[in-house]
Amino acid sequence: MRNALTKTRAKEVLLAVSGLMLLGLVGLSDYLTGPEISFGIFYFLPIWLMTWQFNRGVAVLFSLLCALVWFAVDDASGVQYSTPIIPSWNAAARLIYFLSFTFLLSYIREQLRQTREEV
Repeated sequence: MRNALTKTRAKEVLLAVSGLMLLGLVGLSDYLTGPEISFGIFYFLPIWLMTWQFNRGVAVLFSLLCALVWFAVDDASGVQYSTPIIPSWNAAARLIYFLSFTFLLSYIREQLRQTREEV
């Protein structure tokens, strides 16, 4: 029993580290390609990984982290906006996209789990 718990914990840590590394890779790639090329779709990959493997709370936190990384990349790239509120607005909009994806995927995962239990 203890061995199975240790393996489960090790898998969770590996997945969490993998998700963070994937987010780092996406953020770095986004920064290196500059503001003219949108890398936004790739931020959904680590969110998908975290949502599918962990509970909704972890996925929500990771969605927030992805929005913050995207905000930081935007800020570091030196994009100039007409008003200072625009970067915050964009970050909030991205967070809403990420959270919507998280809740939808979490719901699908739960429905699949329930279906498997019924079968």
